[in-house]
Amino acid sequence: MRKNFGLAALMAVALSASASAAAERLQYDLAFGTTNPCSGSIVSAPGTVKIAVTARNDGTYNVGFEFRGTGTDTAGGDYRVRFGGDASFAVLSSPFVFPFDGSFTGKKGAPSFDLSGLVQVFVDGAGVPTGAFIGADGFFCTAD
Repeated sequence: MRKNFGLAALMAVALSASASAAAERLQYDLAFGTTNPCSGSIVSAPGTVKIAVTARNDGTYNVGFEFRGTGTDTAGGDYRVRFGGDASFAVLSSPFVFPFDGSFTGKKGAPSFDLSGLVQVFVDGAGVPTGAFIGADGFFCTAD
């Protein structure tokens, strides 16, 4: 059964960052947490954000965002967390805004759930990523 739990905003807090202008990439550690809509427990999942901005020969830009982490909830359950998205854009802009989706996969009987929303990827004037804001607009139970 899938349940939509409405609007939520999630803020990315960079713990450390490194960028490579030549590669147009940014990677940083993130402490990510949210409430599990299926159980009400709080899930905390440290992990890594990866952002890539590619300028194509035709002048368009491809932007990708990914978060991967593992964590636990306040009830003792373990989780594997994955979410991300990508999109193409006709011009350089900051922020690039596009949809993402992902999942919190529960282990040891912890209830799994999905999320979706919009990510804003910020870049400098040369198109090098500098950070992101994650705005989730829905959480969905995937367990009965």
